[in-house]
Amino acid sequence: MKKSRSLAWLLPAAVLFFITVSCEKNINNTVKQSAIDKKKIESFLAGHCLTPSGEIVDTASAPAGSDTLTKIAKYVDNTCYVVHIQEGAGIQPKETEKVSIRFKGYHMEGFYKFDSDENEPEPYKLWLSGAIEGLKKGIARMKTASVSEQENYLTPGEAWIIIPSTKAFGSTGKADPFVPPNTCVIYRITLYSIVDLQN
Repeated sequence: MKKSRSLAWLLPAAVLFFITVSCEKNINNTVKQSAIDKKKIESFLAGHCLTPSGEIVDTASAPAGSDTLTKIAKYVDNTCYVVHIQEGAGIQPKETEKVSIRFKGYHMEGFYKFDSDENEPEPYKLWLSGAIEGLKKGIARMKTASVSEQENYLTPGEAWIIIPSTKAFGSTGKADPFVPPNTCVIYRITLYSIVDLQN
């Protein structure tokens, strides 16, 4: 009986050791992937431009008046890069609010579109608190539209948000719509409004 009591501490100690090792491994993997993502994004920014019409194109085919992304992209809270197309006439949302947006999502490599709400009749309603980290931080740096007396949106905020995999869908990726593991993503966002939860 005494022997079993004296060995009783071994199981919790082994579990604690396993958890500690697993956490350290995950942290190390995230740090390594962050460095890989940083290089990929820096290369993407250097090789692409924003056209006067708000499209991202490779530098070689950029029309006159385009700006290199390296010059105009803003790094936000160590999470994402925001490239403003048009500053909204309204206000910035808080990271806890629900917003009304239009969006298109792309894999950064190959610029493959994996998601969009363009065929939906109404803008998408998104709780920023439930969004992936890079999207939440990026949208919170945009401004909404102003609203006319006829309740039309005037000058909505428009931006591209470039997100490293560690602040997007991580090492597991996403099944539907499909995003492979460790994939940097880009969203084109049009921000209309903060959703009024009273109505």
